[in-house]
Amino acid sequence: MIAVIADDFTGAAEVGGIGLQYGLKVLIETEVTGSGDADLLIIAADTRSMSADDSVAKIEEITQKLLLLKPDFIYKKLDSVLRGNVYEELISQQKTEGKSRVLIIPANPHFKRLVKDGVYYVDGTPLAKTSFAFDPEFPLKSSRVKDILGSDPELISSLNLGEELPDAGFIVGNVESEKDLSSWAELLDDQTVYGGGAGFFEAILMKNHESQRADVEFNSSEEHHSLFIFGSTFPKTFELFKKMKMAGLMFINLSEDYFKLSDKDPSAIQEMAENVASWLGQERKVVITTIFTSSKVPAISPDRIRKEIGLLVKKIFELTKIQELYIEGGATAAQIFQKLEITSLRPVGELDYGIIEMEVDDYPGLCLVTKPGSYLWPECIIPELN
Repeated sequence: MIAVIADDFTGAAEVGGIGLQYGLKVLIETEVTGSGDADLLIIAADTRSMSADDSVAKIEEITQKLLLLKPDFIYKKLDSVLRGNVYEELISQQKTEGKSRVLIIPANPHFKRLVKDGVYYVDGTPLAKTSFAFDPEFPLKSSRVKDILGSDPELISSLNLGEELPDAGFIVGNVESEKDLSSWAELLDDQTVYGGGAGFFEAILMKNHESQRADVEFNSSEEHHSLFIFGSTFPKTFELFKKMKMAGLMFINLSEDYFKLSDKDPSAIQEMAENVASWLGQERKVVITTIFTSSKVPAISPDRIRKEIGLLVKKIFELTKIQELYIEGGATAAQIFQKLEITSLRPVGELDYGIIEMEVDDYPGLCLVTKPGSYLWPECIIPELN
């Protein structure tokens, strides 16, 4: 059994989708239970938005429990642009496993995300000059991986393939191609903790498994009650919004004014849930967004927004049956699952790279699809465009 610790839920689902494509039986859990049957066990730790101290303690606890299951190895799934407590969490895992070094490969050539000579580029642009620089939780002001990791640069090595690896320490591998990913995967040994993006994990799987990737036919049903939650703080794809509106989907935006009202009037969220349920009852598909019109940074914290969305979705589920639930953003997904008491999921299909369809035992008949905030939705989620 292979184990993965993912720092957010959509990252966990993304790795799960890769596992499916290589014929593995995949299980995603929010806590290590030891009760599931899986070739690939993924723990969605939701540590990216925690404080460094809390995330370190959480990773230590999860690693200890996973070691009792005797996995072949434990992979640490990171945000591909290194947001979160990446260095601290990996050092915690390294110490818990008793290994001598850490090697991470965050680059993902599939999305033109490369690391050259220790500098991160997205489609040829230095990371700090992309929209990731404006992330409200993790604004990336440097493109150098050593700076992004936030530790003493002297403790981190940025190396090219072919350079000698130190016997101990923290190493970031430079990657400019898919071939580079495969070459780094050939260096696996039992004294190193491995982490990185989905691309590196797939390169590791390719060593011992044959790809069974095939096109998945997915068609959203016009008759289903479908709820879309666009909770990611990454800039929205307004072109998709335009197409969804043209297809007749109903949009409800949780604006600054809504949150101000909700703070004063606790019944506001119940009224909002009833409005959504009413639209769903009229065979309308509903999209919930959190777009703020103010040019200034909103006073409402991302954590506050996520918790409100989680509670709102819970109330909607109490009022009507949802057949299709689409969630954008890992931290948003974690809040929704917590409110719905979802602790275990099984990926069943990959709509597109990183966009995963899952089943939940506690909600039979529910089609659940998640997507990382910075990825694009495929148009197959809009039934009228199929």
